[in-house]
Amino acid sequence: MLIGLLLAFPSYEVGYASVYADRYHGRRTASGEIYDRNKQVAAHPYLPFGTLVKVKNLRNGKWVEVRIIDRFLPTKGRFINLSRRAARLIDWRPSDRVRVSIRRLPQGVRTFVQRGVASWYGGKFHGRRSACGVKFDTYRMYAAHKTLPCGAIVRVVNLDNGRSVDVKIVDRGPYRKGRIIDLSYAAARKIGMVKKGTARVRIEVVRWPSVVRWR
Repeated sequence: MLIGLLLAFPSYEVGYASVYADRYHGRRTASGEIYDRNKQVAAHPYLPFGTLVKVKNLRNGKWVEVRIIDRFLPTKGRFINLSRRAARLIDWRPSDRVRVSIRRLPQGVRTFVQRGVASWYGGKFHGRRSACGVKFDTYRMYAAHKTLPCGAIVRVVNLDNGRSVDVKIVDRGPYRKGRIIDLSYAAARKIGMVKKGTARVRIEVVRWPSVVRWR
């Protein structure tokens, strides 16, 4: 069972870490747990709350196990936000690259599932370089998501008509409140939401990149 759960998410991720500012000590996190800078905890873009991960500092080989209790928006290659204690145990510096691998997922968790509102985009964005470094093509099955890794394949189901489409995450967004995914014109057309502009959807990751390298 453990092997199956581990395979439901990327084998490992490589990028940069950041550290919680001390002002967050004692505040409530996205999971509802109170952040304690003296515990081995962290924030991550999408791993389920309660996931235990190993964080290895690639500069010195030091590692620590931390529990995911909060959310973190990846930016400039930084994809995990460590507690002060966790950072201290691996002798973290801002320039250090880290490798994160899953030790244990919460019982019953198999993949990433999310419900919310989808929108679509194209027009002036067609042909532009996306946040993932891909040339955006609104006539391909592409999509933008705020936190899922570039290259993930996501199944989007329109809850109003049952139609579905598989899209590849190539960009970041949408950033309007309540919206969880931005589809290309072609993907939006396939699930019948072009005219309305938005739709209630369920999204599920059907294939993760085997290795995630955060830009």
